[in-house]
Amino acid sequence: LPGNYRPISLLSIFDKILERLMYTRLHSFLSKHRILHEIRSINSALEVATQQRSQSLKLLIISELNWINQITS
Repeated sequence: LPGNYRPISLLSIFDKILERLMYTRLHSFLSKHRILHEIRSINSALEVATQQRSQSLKLLIISELNWINQITS
Protein backbone atom coordinates (compact mmCIF):
# COMPACT_ATOMS: atom_id res chain seq x y z
CA LEU A 1 0.00 0.00 0.00
CA PRO A 2 1.24 3.49 -0.73
CA GLY A 3 2.46 5.55 2.22
CA ASN A 4 -0.26 8.15 1.81
CA TYR A 5 -3.10 5.62 1.60
CA ARG A 6 -6.15 6.54 3.68
CA PRO A 7 -9.38 4.54 3.70
CA ILE A 8 -12.52 6.20 2.39
CA SER A 9 -15.25 6.65 4.95
CA LEU A 10 -18.62 5.33 3.84
CA LEU A 11 -20.50 6.77 6.79
CA SER A 12 -22.46 9.96 6.54
CA ILE A 13 -21.95 12.73 9.08
CA PHE A 14 -25.17 11.64 10.82
CA ASP A 15 -23.82 8.12 11.21
CA LYS A 16 -20.56 9.44 12.63
CA ILE A 17 -22.40 11.59 15.19
CA LEU A 18 -24.62 8.63 16.16
CA GLU A 19 -21.57 6.37 16.48
CA ARG A 20 -19.82 8.89 18.74
CA LEU A 21 -22.95 9.29 20.89
CA MET A 22 -23.29 5.52 21.31
CA TYR A 23 -19.58 5.19 22.13
CA THR A 24 -19.82 7.94 24.76
CA ARG A 25 -22.88 6.39 26.41
CA LEU A 26 -21.45 2.88 26.37
CA HIS A 27 -18.13 4.06 27.79
CA SER A 28 -19.96 6.01 30.49
CA PHE A 29 -22.09 2.99 31.43
CA LEU A 30 -19.09 0.63 31.55
CA SER A 31 -17.11 3.10 33.65
CA LYS A 32 -19.99 3.81 36.03
CA HIS A 33 -20.51 0.12 36.76
CA ARG A 34 -16.73 -0.54 36.87
CA ILE A 35 -17.04 -3.09 34.10
CA LEU A 36 -14.36 -1.40 32.04
CA HIS A 37 -11.96 -1.49 35.01
CA GLU A 38 -12.62 -5.21 35.54
CA ILE A 39 -12.03 -5.98 31.87
CA ARG A 40 -8.75 -4.07 31.94
CA SER A 41 -7.72 -5.91 35.13
CA ILE A 42 -8.47 -9.27 33.54
CA ASN A 43 -6.50 -8.31 30.42
CA SER A 44 -3.55 -7.20 32.54
CA ALA A 45 -3.61 -10.47 34.48
CA LEU A 46 -3.73 -12.45 31.23
CA GLU A 47 -0.79 -10.50 29.83
CA VAL A 48 1.27 -11.19 32.96
CA ALA A 49 0.39 -14.89 32.83
CA THR A 50 1.35 -15.03 29.15
CA GLN A 51 4.69 -13.35 29.85
CA GLN A 52 5.39 -15.76 32.71
CA ARG A 53 4.60 -18.75 30.51
CA SER A 54 6.82 -17.29 27.81
CA GLN A 55 9.70 -16.94 30.29
CA SER A 56 9.18 -20.51 31.50
CA LEU A 57 9.20 -21.79 27.94
CA LYS A 58 12.42 -19.89 27.18
CA LEU A 59 14.10 -21.38 30.26
CA LEU A 60 12.93 -24.87 29.27
CA ILE A 61 14.30 -24.45 25.74
CA ILE A 62 17.63 -23.16 27.06
CA SER A 63 17.96 -26.05 29.48
CA GLU A 64 17.11 -28.55 26.72
CA LEU A 65 19.69 -26.97 24.42
CA ASN A 66 22.30 -27.12 27.19
CA TRP A 67 21.43 -30.77 27.78
CA ILE A 68 21.77 -31.55 24.05
CA ASN A 69 25.12 -29.71 23.94
CA GLN A 70 26.40 -31.74 26.90
CA ILE A 71 25.40 -35.00 25.26
CA THR A 72 26.88 -34.16 21.87
CA SER A 73 30.19 -32.79 23.19
